[in-house]
Amino acid sequence: LHILPISTSAAVIFGLTIIYASQMLLLVFMSLAGSTLVAGAITNAVMTYLVASFFRRSGKARLAMEAGLADFTVSECMCAVEADRPVVYERIASLMKASQLVPADASDDDALARFDALVRTNIPVALQ
Repeated sequence: LHILPISTSAAVIFGLTIIYASQMLLLVFMSLAGSTLVAGAITNAVMTYLVASFFRRSGKARLAMEAGLADFTVSECMCAVEADRPVVYERIASLMKASQLVPADASDDDALARFDALVRTNIPVALQ
Protein backbone atom coordinates (compact mmCIF):
# COMPACT_ATOMS: atom_id res chain seq x y z
CA LEU A 1 0.00 0.00 0.00
CA HIS A 2 1.60 3.25 -1.14
CA ILE A 3 0.19 6.64 -0.26
CA LEU A 4 1.58 9.81 -1.76
CA PRO A 5 1.83 12.79 0.60
CA ILE A 6 -0.40 15.68 -0.36
CA SER A 7 1.59 18.22 1.62
CA THR A 8 4.48 18.30 -0.87
CA SER A 9 2.68 20.46 -3.43
CA ALA A 10 1.53 22.88 -0.72
CA ALA A 11 5.11 23.24 0.53
CA VAL A 12 6.41 23.93 -2.99
CA ILE A 13 3.73 26.54 -3.66
CA PHE A 14 4.40 28.11 -0.25
CA GLY A 15 8.15 28.20 -0.97
CA LEU A 16 7.65 29.88 -4.33
CA THR A 17 5.27 32.38 -2.75
CA ILE A 18 7.82 33.19 -0.06
CA ILE A 19 10.56 33.76 -2.64
CA TYR A 20 8.32 36.06 -4.68
CA ALA A 21 7.05 37.93 -1.62
CA SER A 22 10.56 38.40 -0.26
CA GLN A 23 11.71 39.94 -3.53
CA MET A 24 8.73 42.29 -3.56
CA LEU A 25 9.27 43.25 0.08
CA LEU A 26 12.95 43.85 -0.60
CA LEU A 27 12.07 46.26 -3.37
CA VAL A 28 9.55 48.09 -1.16
CA PHE A 29 11.92 48.35 1.80
CA MET A 30 14.78 49.46 -0.45
CA SER A 31 12.66 52.31 -1.79
CA LEU A 32 11.53 53.28 1.74
CA ALA A 33 14.77 52.80 3.66
CA GLY A 34 17.16 53.75 0.90
CA SER A 35 19.63 51.18 2.17
CA THR A 36 20.04 47.68 0.78
CA LEU A 37 21.40 46.42 4.11
CA VAL A 38 18.45 47.67 6.17
CA ALA A 39 15.93 46.52 3.56
CA GLY A 40 17.53 43.07 3.45
CA ALA A 41 17.48 42.75 7.23
CA ILE A 42 13.81 43.74 7.47
CA THR A 43 12.84 41.44 4.61
CA ASN A 44 14.73 38.50 6.13
CA ALA A 45 13.08 39.05 9.50
CA VAL A 46 9.59 39.14 8.01
CA MET A 47 10.16 36.09 5.80
CA THR A 48 11.76 34.10 8.61
CA TYR A 49 8.72 34.75 10.78
CA LEU A 50 6.34 33.66 8.00
CA VAL A 51 8.27 30.48 7.25
CA ALA A 52 8.58 29.57 10.94
CA SER A 53 4.85 30.10 11.51
CA PHE A 54 4.04 27.96 8.45
CA PHE A 55 6.17 25.07 9.70
CA ARG A 56 4.79 25.41 13.22
CA ARG A 57 1.22 25.26 11.94
CA SER A 58 2.08 22.30 9.68
CA GLY A 59 3.70 20.47 12.59
CA LYS A 60 0.68 20.96 14.82
CA ALA A 61 -1.65 19.71 12.08
CA ARG A 62 0.55 16.66 11.54
CA LEU A 63 0.57 15.84 15.26
CA ALA A 64 -3.21 16.17 15.41
CA MET A 65 -3.58 13.86 12.42
CA GLU A 66 -1.23 11.28 13.93
CA ALA A 67 -3.13 11.40 17.22
CA GLY A 68 -6.38 10.84 15.35
CA LEU A 69 -4.94 7.87 13.50
CA ALA A 70 -3.62 6.24 16.68
CA ASP A 71 -7.13 5.30 17.78
CA PHE A 72 -8.78 5.14 14.34
CA THR A 73 -11.83 2.99 13.96
CA VAL A 74 -14.09 2.99 10.94
CA SER A 75 -17.15 2.77 13.17
CA GLU A 76 -16.46 6.29 14.50
CA CYS A 77 -15.94 7.85 11.07
CA MET A 78 -18.46 10.37 9.83
CA CYS A 79 -20.68 9.24 6.99
CA ALA A 80 -22.23 11.95 4.79
CA VAL A 81 -25.40 9.88 4.42
CA GLU A 82 -25.87 7.68 7.48
CA ALA A 83 -28.03 5.26 5.49
CA ASP A 84 -24.92 4.46 3.40
CA ARG A 85 -22.91 3.20 6.39
CA PRO A 86 -23.86 -0.51 5.93
CA VAL A 87 -22.91 -0.28 2.24
CA VAL A 88 -19.55 1.32 3.11
CA TYR A 89 -18.86 -1.37 5.70
CA GLU A 90 -19.75 -4.08 3.18
CA ARG A 91 -17.43 -2.54 0.56
CA ILE A 92 -14.54 -2.31 3.01
CA ALA A 93 -15.07 -5.94 4.07
CA SER A 94 -15.22 -7.03 0.42
CA LEU A 95 -12.01 -5.13 -0.34
CA MET A 96 -10.22 -6.71 2.62
CA LYS A 97 -11.33 -10.18 1.49
CA ALA A 98 -10.48 -9.56 -2.18
CA SER A 99 -7.04 -8.27 -1.14
CA GLN A 100 -6.60 -11.46 0.89
CA LEU A 101 -5.88 -9.43 4.01
CA VAL A 102 -8.47 -11.52 5.83
CA PRO A 103 -9.71 -15.03 5.02
CA ALA A 104 -12.52 -15.21 2.46
CA ASP A 105 -14.86 -16.68 5.09
CA ALA A 106 -14.09 -13.98 7.70
CA SER A 107 -17.01 -12.05 9.11
CA ASP A 108 -17.51 -8.42 8.13
CA ASP A 109 -16.70 -7.40 11.71
CA ASP A 110 -13.36 -9.24 11.52
CA ALA A 111 -12.59 -7.58 8.18
CA LEU A 112 -13.43 -4.15 9.58
CA ALA A 113 -11.26 -4.78 12.64
CA ARG A 114 -8.36 -5.76 10.37
CA PHE A 115 -8.99 -2.63 8.28
CA ASP A 116 -8.81 -0.49 11.44
CA ALA A 117 -5.49 -2.11 12.36
CA LEU A 118 -4.19 -1.62 8.82
CA VAL A 119 -5.03 2.08 8.89
CA ARG A 120 -3.42 2.53 12.33
CA THR A 121 -0.15 0.91 11.23
CA ASN A 122 0.27 1.83 7.54
CA ILE A 123 -1.08 5.36 7.22
CA PRO A 124 1.20 6.99 9.86
CA VAL A 125 4.22 5.37 8.18
CA ALA A 126 3.08 6.59 4.76
CA LEU A 127 2.69 10.14 6.07
CA GLN A 128 6.31 10.40 7.20
